[in-house]
Amino acid sequence: MQALFGLTAAALLLSMSACAQDRMSLIDQIERKIVLPETGMALADFNRTYGFQLEASTDANPDRVYGYFVATRPGRGTASWSDEPVSQYIMDGGCSVIHVEYRISQQEVTRVWCNGVA
Repeated sequence: MQALFGLTAAALLLSMSACAQDRMSLIDQIERKIVLPETGMALADFNRTYGFQLEASTDANPDRVYGYFVATRPGRGTASWSDEPVSQYIMDGGCSVIHVEYRISQQEVTRVWCNGVA
């Protein structure tokens, strides 16, 4: 019984690892296609969160990936995946906060926009 549990746990971890690798591959694919607004900032200057749901008031869409970027110290940004809504409650922020929408079926970035007025 203990051996069966060990095999099941190992299979689950392997499956989770494959899913995480798939998500990182998807993030890489998206980031190769993003054209940021003219801010003078590079992708590496943002903490970037991706997921299937933009905000709590919207349903998850398995064909769309949403990105939510918040400026950080130059060159110190990281990319991550969230199973929760990716949008944070930040009023305005201009292009120090950027939203991205990516359509998986079309393999293209469909929208990139800044978060209001700076």
